[in-house]
Amino acid sequence: MGVVQQDGQLNQWAASLIKKKARSLVGKNGFTDSDQEDIQQELWLHLLRRQNRYDPGRGKEITFIAWVIDNRIRTIIEHRKAGKRSCDAAVQSLDDQVGPQTDMERHEVIDRETYLQATGQISRPQAELQDLKLDVASAISFLPPGLRTTCFLLMRYTITEASRRTGIPRTTLNDRRCQIRRIFEERGLGKI
Repeated sequence: MGVVQQDGQLNQWAASLIKKKARSLVGKNGFTDSDQEDIQQELWLHLLRRQNRYDPGRGKEITFIAWVIDNRIRTIIEHRKAGKRSCDAAVQSLDDQVGPQTDMERHEVIDRETYLQATGQISRPQAELQDLKLDVASAISFLPPGLRTTCFLLMRYTITEASRRTGIPRTTLNDRRCQIRRIFEERGLGKI
C-alpha cells in the first residue's frame, strides 16, 4: 500500500502542502490563478506515481512527500521556462527586412553585445569588462608580493590544485585568499 493511501492524516498534510505549493507559483514564471488547479492535479498525480518508491529506511513519509513535490515543481518551472513553447510562434530569419520602409535586415539591428549577454556567452558589456580588468589589475598591484603570487596562482588553479602544485597547505592558501578578497573589497571590488 502506498504512502498517501495508508494514513488519512498524512493524506491531509500532503493535500495542504500541494495546495500551498501550487498557490505559491501563481504570479511567478507566467503562472496565473487559473493554473492552480492544474498544478495541484499534476502534483497529486506525480506523488501517486512515486509513492511506491518510498523507503522507510531512508527517512520519514513527510520528508519523502515534500521531496517528491519539490522535485516536480522544479521540473514544472524548468518546463515553463524552456525555449519555444508556442506552436503559434513564428520563426523569423535574420536575413528578413526589419520593416517595409527600411532596407536593413534583422541581423543588422540586433546589437551583438546584447545578444551575447542574453544568451549567457558574456556576463557584462564589453566596456564594463574592460573597466573591470583595469580595476582588478590596479588592485593586484596593491597586493604585497606574496599575496600577488598567490593571487596569480588562484586565478589559474583551484585551491586544492594550487596546494598540490606548490606544497602550501590549503588552509594557508584559503587564508591568503581571504586577505586578497579583503584588499580587493577595500579597492572597491566587493561586488564583482
